[in-house]
Formats: sequence, C-alpha cells, structure tokens
Amino acid sequence: MNEQLNKMKAAIEARVKAEPGNAGAWRELAQVKMMLGDVDGAENDCIECLRIDPNNGPGLVLMGNLLTNSKHDDAAAEEYYARAVAADPDSASAHANYGTLLLKRGERMKALTELRRSIEIDPKQCVAHYMLAQCYVMMEDWHSAWIMANEALERGEVGFEDAANFARIRDGLFRIRANAAAKGGAKPPARGEKAMEQALRQSAFDRKHAASDPTVNMMMAMYMLDAMRRFDKMPSDQVKAVASEIAVVGTRGISTAKDAVYTLKTIPGEEFSGYRLLANYYVSWARAFPEHLAKIGLPFDDAYALAMQMHNPPQSETPK
Repeated sequence: MNEQLNKMKAAIEARVKAEPGNAGAWRELAQVKMMLGDVDGAENDCIECLRIDPNNGPGLVLMGNLLTNSKHDDAAAEEYYARAVAADPDSASAHANYGTLLLKRGERMKALTELRRSIEIDPKQCVAHYMLAQCYVMMEDWHSAWIMANEALERGEVGFEDAANFARIRDGLFRIRANAAAKGGAKPPARGEKAMEQALRQSAFDRKHAASDPTVNMMMAMYMLDAMRRFDKMPSDQVKAVASEIAVVGTRGISTAKDAVYTLKTIPGEEFSGYRLLANYYVSWARAFPEHLAKIGLPFDDAYALAMQMHNPPQSETPK
C-alpha cells in the first residue's frame, strides 16, 4: 500500500511543481501525505491549497480531518467543516465529516441532520450510513440503526481516503446490525409515545434553508401568524394531533422546493408548501409541546418572535 502511495505522491509532486497555482493538486498531495503518516507535511500542503483557494471544499474538509484526527483540535476542525458546507452545500463528504464531528461532540440532533443530508446527496455514502447508524444506537433507536446498517452493507461504497478503514467500517456495521436486531430493531417500532420520540429524533431540516435570509424570516413570520390564528380556534387536543402528524411527516424530511406540496389528515382540504408546513410545525409544537420544542431543531426562533409580536398571544404561549 505504501509503495503505491509513494508512487502517487511522486506523480502529484511533479504536478505541483509544474502547476504551483493548482489548489486541487496541493490538496491531493496533502491527502496522500496524510495517508502516509506525514501529518505536518499534509497540513502545510493543505494550507497552501487554501491559500490559493480559500473556498476549496475538499481542502477545507481535509484540514478539518487533520485537525480533529491528528491535532485533536475539534473546535478548530468544526470551523473548517462549517466553511466546507457553506462553500459547497451539495458536498456529501463535507456534510458527512461535519456530522461525524458533531456526533463526537455529543450534538446528536445536529449530527443527524448533517449525516442524513450527506446520504440524500449520495445514497452510497458508506461512512455517513455508518455514523448515522452509530447516532441511532446512541439514541437507542434500534429500528433506524438496523435500517442504516443494512443499507450501508447492501449498497455503501467508500472513497479512496477511506479505503484503509473499509474492513473496520464493515465490521462495525455488522456489529451494529446484530446488536440492533437483538434489541428488536428488525421490527418496526410500536406506535405511541416511543414512536413519537423516534419521529422527533429523525426530523431534520436542510441547513441551507435556515432562516438567516430576512426575506425568508418575514415569510415564515407571516405563515406562523396564520398558523397562530388557526390554532386559536382549535381545542388543545386537536392542536396536539396536528403537531404529532407533522412530526411524522418530518421523519421523511420536509422539502422547501417550490413544487413541494403536503396535505394533512388533521387539517383536511388544504395544501401546504414546505415553508408553510414548517411554520405550522413550529407553532403547533410551541403550543402543544413547548417543553420539547427545541428537539425538533427548526431554526425559526426569530420568525416566531416576530409573529408573536404581531399576534400578541398570551404569555403562556411563549416557548420555553
């Protein structure tokens, strides 16, 4: 293996010498040096890659990998992973690595969002499947862990940088699948409170649609105001039913694409865009399950505060 890597290193060094301004070549050289155990050399080459192209997504991911795996500086690594996701929101690798670090730091809901996004982009992301299965194990969601391990073993693939760890990853997936099956994970979860808890854990919202855009923030506030007025006329049990149904929809992901349309059995005869459904999601949980509102992970606190000012609701409605 090292002989092959050294040949690759020599070939890439020749490219770098011929094209010193090629950020991609510097990144490839850093990758090979890291695999050969030359951490300092890899870091220097990665720095050069990012000096040439500060928004080089693979370079940002690699620097994050170097910092967390070799330098044990998770805080600095998180900054690079976040930059990588921002630079290329459609990079499965960026989301997978960011999610892995978040899971390591114990931020399970954020990790779940990133790892699921990685798999949405590239369904063959074996490492993302593996880490997502680990996340579900930590949450004791045995059915989801069993599904993720199965999917990874059936269709997962690893990239060049993960090839050395392929046997370890596969062994880990076999262990997760067996452990999850022993816990009853091969069977669908029972309905009721446990199923709702699992639905909450699985609900995710695409980070790139977070309401940092003032236009989106105002739109969400207006949708939320409409939802507040709707729920004013509903008994509390009906609001809880709406909240529960939307949470189940959220387990499959809620798309904000223009052509996305949703319907609810608890609000018959209406169609909801993705953003409007998310607004109803947030408001229904703020009213029905305020103590669990943070668990659904929707980044619309500012929009909700604005809608509250326009609606002037009773104090008890403020989420905690």
